[in-house]
This record gives sequence, C-alpha cells and structure tokens, in this order.
Amino acid sequence: MQIINFIIQNILTQAAIIVALIAMLGLILQKKTPGQIISGSFKTLLGFQVLTAGSAIIVG
Repeated sequence: MQIINFIIQNILTQAAIIVALIAMLGLILQKKTPGQIISGSFKTLLGFQVLTAGSAIIVG
C-alpha cells in the first residue's frame, strides 16, 4: 500500500509524466516498435518540460 501511495503522491502529480504516459499508451495502441515507443515518450516528456520551463520564465 505504501508503494501505491508513493506512486500516486510523487509521480502521478507531475503533469509531464502523465502526458508522457498518455503518449506511450497511444504509441503502444498503434503497435509501434519498442524503440519508437521509448523515443516518442521521451520526446513528449522533454518537450513538456521545456514548455513548462519556458512558461515559468515568461511569467516570472
């Protein structure tokens, strides 16, 4: 139970990770190769992080 609480409280509260998991699910449903799944998920995660950092700079 502690593991589930840790995952919910520390991992699933990060928007970039949620978006990357959704992208990964979409790539899996499209039956892409494992390399394409990893690459697409990582690019989505990185892109969302850059978007978040850029918006924080503009707001600040």
